[in-house]
Amino acid sequence: MKAWLQGEKRLGFEPVKGKSQIEEFVEELHQNELLKYLFEMAYELDSEGAPIQKRIGRLALRTTSLVNTWIKEDCDTFLGIMDDIEPLEFRVGSSYKHLVLIDLMVRRFIADIGRQPNADTVRRVSEDANLFAESWGGIQFNEGPEITALCTRVALRNIAANIADSLCQNDLDIWCVRRMLVVFGQTSNEKLCLLKVKQRKRRYRVLDNVLPKCYYRSLI
Repeated sequence: MKAWLQGEKRLGFEPVKGKSQIEEFVEELHQNELLKYLFEMAYELDSEGAPIQKRIGRLALRTTSLVNTWIKEDCDTFLGIMDDIEPLEFRVGSSYKHLVLIDLMVRRFIADIGRQPNADTVRRVSEDANLFAESWGGIQFNEGPEITALCTRVALRNIAANIADSLCQNDLDIWCVRRMLVVFGQTSNEKLCLLKVKQRKRRYRVLDNVLPKCYYRSLI
């Protein structure tokens, strides 16, 4: 699992000597089971022609499920691997963050745990929900399933690192963290799959319609 947490800088769109990005991606695809899984998922969504909001919802459900399963199966290893992992950010920003219903995720989590949390817990959960939204909103879908898979891996990485920090800081216990993952994933998938996004009409001719390139850098 540690392989997918490292080496993101070399996956940028900056000129590199030696192997091209596509060659590196194909080579890693055959060696990395997680990247292969994410690529197959992205390819499926791309083939379906699903709208952006539905793709984000599906990926939100899958990424939270992956982290939840990892914690359930081996929490100690999870914390050990994520201990020295720094978060990454998308250079193009989080284009679709506004589609994710952050407040609803927080409210549903509070209702799910069946008790009124203290102010510090609410603050932490709100921060987590915001990071989840930024991570999912940063996934790009207009440059093929390869880029979508790489972006999803970064989103998954950031979510996992954030969850590990919550546990290490004792802000949330394991039960609350796992419930939060379930609620956030299910809520986002449910609402985004039902959401209809209005298309803006173009009033002027666009001379240079350049699609944004999705590459990311370390926060260091």
